Amino acid sequence: MKKILIIEDEKPLRDEIAGWLIFEGFQAIVADDGIKGLDLIRTNQPDLILCDIMMPGLDGYSLIAKLRESPVGYNTPVIMMSALSERKNIRKGMSLGADDYLTKPFTRAELFQAIHARLKGSERQTETTAEALSDLKYRILSTLPHELKTPLNGIIGFGEMLYDTPELFNKEDLMEIGISLKTSGLRLSRLVQNFLAFLSLEYSDEKKWNNEEINAGQIYALLMNEISTVSSSYDRVGDISLDIEPANLLISREFIQKIAFELLDNACKFSGKGTPVKVTGKKTVNGLYKLDFCDRGRGMHPNQLEEIGSFIQFDRKYYEQQGMGLGLALVGKMVQLSGGSFTIENAAEEGICVSLILKLSEGDI
Repeated sequence: MKKILIIEDEKPLRDEIAGWLIFEGFQAIVADDGIKGLDLIRTNQPDLILCDIMMPGLDGYSLIAKLRESPVGYNTPVIMMSALSERKNIRKGMSLGADDYLTKPFTRAELFQAIHARLKGSERQTETTAEALSDLKYRILSTLPHELKTPLNGIIGFGEMLYDTPELFNKEDLMEIGISLKTSGLRLSRLVQNFLAFLSLEYSDEKKWNNEEINAGQIYALLMNEISTVSSSYDRVGDISLDIEPANLLISREFIQKIAFELLDNACKFSGKGTPVKVTGKKTVNGLYKLDFCDRGRGMHPNQLEEIGSFIQFDRKYYEQQGMGLGLALVGKMVQLSGGSFTIENAAEEGICVSLILKLSEGDI
């Protein structure tokens, strides 16, 4: 039995709607103000919410805003009910996350037409999410073990050597083993962090991210910081250059920092010391911003590019470096959530160029 919560401060209307719902086989839950409604949402987790706008304590707009910020009820369909029929009021409710709008007075037929439409849409969304989760589970189970295997083998292998034959190692040997263990541990830690980040973003709402803005000065500072970090770790100071046109972008600070680190790390990892890695950025003629990360490494075959989203490690039998597949998948997801696009241009045997197309803030368009 589907549960429907009615949040309405007018008792006659509240009771009438509850009676209609019960007669049609629904379970009706009622609240006479927004604060009580929020409590009932948390404790009862209704399948659909009918919510008035003008209420004492907490109005309908504020309730929806709080609901869409909470993991409980985040995806619950909401139908707003109000005598406020002006377009601006309807638009405000929809922008906050309402799914439909009924203008009082409404008929029983109009109410159930809206209810059935929203419940059907919610069921389709649930089915789509379940299919996507199943697909993600398959990709993780089929590919992630290979990503984990390399750093784990290093940790386990050196651990067994130290346990079985400790007398064979002098101070210098132990220092080398310590460095190898630390390297493997850091690789494993990064892989786990990227994996958890990818999972959290896989079904994240794009609206949560695509309104954040970062200014030109912040972008330059973040990129320079990541260039310094990555070039030092690979002993490639001087190999990475930065040439970007100043612009304010619609992308979060967290995303641009992670994207820069992953792409710079991959560029240095898969290209030789002394070869150039170039980061360039410029506004495009169609009001967007193109940010490129280009190296002179080994490149990729066209069919390999399709495997990025599945965390595949390219040419694993020939190259020992690990982690590229998941890192690129994470970059792609962050760009997508920011309303941009992500491509890789392949120059066979001459490296690759990862291109991000990002949105400019309104003042830069």
